[in-house]
Amino acid sequence: MRPESRLERMYEAHSAPIPAGSSPVSGVGGPGVAVHDGAVWAGEDVVWEDDVVDPLDALLTSPPVAADQLVDRVPGSELAYLLEETLLGEADDHTVVEAVAAWARMASWAAAGMARAASVLADRACMNPTWPASAGTVAEPNVAGEELAMRLGCSRRQGRLLVRDGRAFAGALAWTGDALERGQIDVAKARILVENLVDAPVPVALAVQEQVLDGAPGRTPTQLSRDVARALITIDPASAAQRYAVAARGRRVDAPRVLADGMAGVWAVLPAIGAARLDSALDSLARGARTAGDPRTLDQLRVDLLVDLTVGDVEGSAAVAALARVDADAAGGAVPRTTPVADVDAAPASSPTTADAPRTRPRTSRRTEIRVTVALSTLVGLDDEPADLAGYGPITAEAARALARDGTWRRIVTDPLSGAVLDVGRTRYRPPADLATHIQVRDRACARPGCPAPAESCDLDHTVEYHRHGGTTSATNLGPLCKRDHTIKTDGGFHLTQTGPGAFEWTTPTGHRYRVEPGADMPYQALPRWRRPGPDEPPPF
Repeated sequence: MRPESRLERMYEAHSAPIPAGSSPVSGVGGPGVAVHDGAVWAGEDVVWEDDVVDPLDALLTSPPVAADQLVDRVPGSELAYLLEETLLGEADDHTVVEAVAAWARMASWAAAGMARAASVLADRACMNPTWPASAGTVAEPNVAGEELAMRLGCSRRQGRLLVRDGRAFAGALAWTGDALERGQIDVAKARILVENLVDAPVPVALAVQEQVLDGAPGRTPTQLSRDVARALITIDPASAAQRYAVAARGRRVDAPRVLADGMAGVWAVLPAIGAARLDSALDSLARGARTAGDPRTLDQLRVDLLVDLTVGDVEGSAAVAALARVDADAAGGAVPRTTPVADVDAAPASSPTTADAPRTRPRTSRRTEIRVTVALSTLVGLDDEPADLAGYGPITAEAARALARDGTWRRIVTDPLSGAVLDVGRTRYRPPADLATHIQVRDRACARPGCPAPAESCDLDHTVEYHRHGGTTSATNLGPLCKRDHTIKTDGGFHLTQTGPGAFEWTTPTGHRYRVEPGADMPYQALPRWRRPGPDEPPPF
């Protein structure tokens, strides 16, 4: 049975029973008006009218809402009505996906309205009390955050963020507020723009929005963060360097945050280059320990090594011991070189400690590597275009040059005339090293739209499968896919084609289609819906 609609519930709430055939009449009697047998019912008043059209009958006999009624419709009361009338149980798969997207636009619309209302509230006199001298210096004189926190059951910080967002949307970030209200971006993306631009000069804020907002619907929050960072560096490189210097002074490691089941989370804020070096070093050490036979997973090894090497418990670390054995074997059985470090263990009172006992850590031959993509013109100082730090995103030209002075640089040539092996046909399944590096550098990330997994951590997937369909091992048939996306492409009903080197088109089980070039780091594109071919038509793939 069709679920009760909002219109039917309105009739049931009417004081008088409304038989079948009743309907509202616009412009007569106000809310709650209904018509039956030519009589217009409006409370105690009855007005007679002939030949009244019955929209309820038409509504109840109309077909279910179709996907094309929901696609890109601006959020508001009309879309809310369509969504409520959508019979999800009777809709096709494509329509259900569009219903989810439409509800997401409604959520953005509501969030924009909430922020604007919070901003209006914050400007009211009652939210800006006159503080007496006895109160001392009041860091935040406005009390709207507390007012909203109590009413919404949220934190004071969340209440203040609502006010901040609403004020930003009424000022230099009006374009961002409009995009949120139209459902083109969600709250997470709007917050990224506000956090990065709320204190920027108005011309810079406007220029950044103009550069990134059009592509924001096809970007994940992480990708949008990179877009904003790149735009800020490009538009105002001098200020970007100043902001970096100020931000670096705020580097910190926060106190552990309590997690379930006796676990804790540690959050560190540090310069991007330092974070990349730390990540690369932990990964290198963890992989070395795995090679040496340690049974723990890479994630487990990374965290255990971080603790052991930081607090000084190197001698008791099984992973470090395994690394030391590898180094000793590589040195022909020699004892690995060690470097004394300060003993800063905070041991329980019952545990004996030796304050002057040196700690040791093995000197390993494993070399960590971070990848930075930078234009040669930037490297030699001809311009200040942002560089790209693998696994992070845009960094300033100054930071890239600093890395260049201390690092070993390798030029990756992608021109087929360079002599690099880009195609081994069907002679081998696993790509040679130079072909693998070419794919990783070309595509940079997983080939699924929105997936941030670095290409170095992904499988090199044969787009046309090597074993089943005779695909070749070549630059035109290889692409990086993380474990999960490799699985859904192979067995999960998702179809992938590579229309050109590094250009991928996905078709989902519901018929949605998307095009992405991960190496270009640009928004992915939604393509026209895939239509199942007729009996006399060839398949599209």
